[in-house]
Amino acid sequence: MELILERIEKTEKFTLGRLSVMQRVDDEFLAGEVKKYFCDTIEPKYVKMGYGTKRWRKKRAIPSGRYPMVITYDKRRDKWLPQLLKVRCYKTVRIYVGKKVTSFRHGMIIGQYYQKGRIVNSPTTVFNLKKLIVEAKRQGEGVFITVKG
Repeated sequence: MELILERIEKTEKFTLGRLSVMQRVDDEFLAGEVKKYFCDTIEPKYVKMGYGTKRWRKKRAIPSGRYPMVITYDKRRDKWLPQLLKVRCYKTVRIYVGKKVTSFRHGMIIGQYYQKGRIVNSPTTVFNLKKLIVEAKRQGEGVFITVKG
């Protein structure tokens, strides 16, 4: 399963994106992949990272690239959350449940964009994403997210 995160707005306080799921279509009339909208995302502000940067200490958006995803247990929040692996300059990058960009350090909040810097329906959206990941893993598929922009 492939997830695509396209950034659509970069402000001084946050980065707004759109998360889509690539679905394989094997129909008698159409074959290939179709991109289907899943939810909106909010990340901390975007800063372009230079080559050789070791690690960020402040809030920054996830660098562009393609990353594998798994579901891991977050001791701090006492929840199972989706996690991006092998992200340059970060130890742990997770997809969180939240309302505002100030409610986490590294990663993103997913849901429906409500107003400047706010997300709604986050718990339901994270649950649905976890369900998609588990389904893909059961079928033996790898789960990846491609971050663009």
